[in-house]
Amino acid sequence: SPDDFYSALDKRPNRSYDRYKAFARMFDAAVNSEEKVDLLVLPENYLPFEWLPVVARLCANNQMALVTGIEHIITPTVTKERRGRVYNLTATILPYMHDEYPFAAISYHNKVEYSPEEKEQIEGRGYEFLNGNLYQLFCWKDVWFPVYCCFELASIQDRALFQSYADMVVAVEWNKDIPYFSNIVESLTRD
Repeated sequence: SPDDFYSALDKRPNRSYDRYKAFARMFDAAVNSEEKVDLLVLPENYLPFEWLPVVARLCANNQMALVTGIEHIITPTVTKERRGRVYNLTATILPYMHDEYPFAAISYHNKVEYSPEEKEQIEGRGYEFLNGNLYQLFCWKDVWFPVYCCFELASIQDRALFQSYADMVVAVEWNKDIPYFSNIVESLTRD
């Protein structure tokens, strides 16, 4: 929610049981649906980083993949100009079996392109944002897919990187500008 985004940037993160219950209900609904859910995609800035070990174990035990935005992570810096550095990560959790035991691998993606509004929110609080510099291509259950985070889809060059390799594109999104991103997705499908 927007409140969770702002409270994380203000170093008052929401770690309430109600927030976890909301996630657990959604995860359980995906696991217990009549149609087997193989991959659950959650929005940008959705899960707290601290919850990932528990969530990865849930994914492993249920053999369900998950792509989610991680709540912004703030690390302190030693400069007088900036209070800290903000990371906007996406986690891709892919389960697998080994010797009949369930496991899950977690891969992180640091956002390459921040939206102007996100930059303003971060810099307005005295932080600097750290841009990532790479994209990843995953193969799981014989399906190849890259993962993009929100504003990264606005770059024609970036979203075309895996054009001849990807079977699908996964995007985590947290933006209320539905017409803008609808047009981008329409363009992406034509690409």
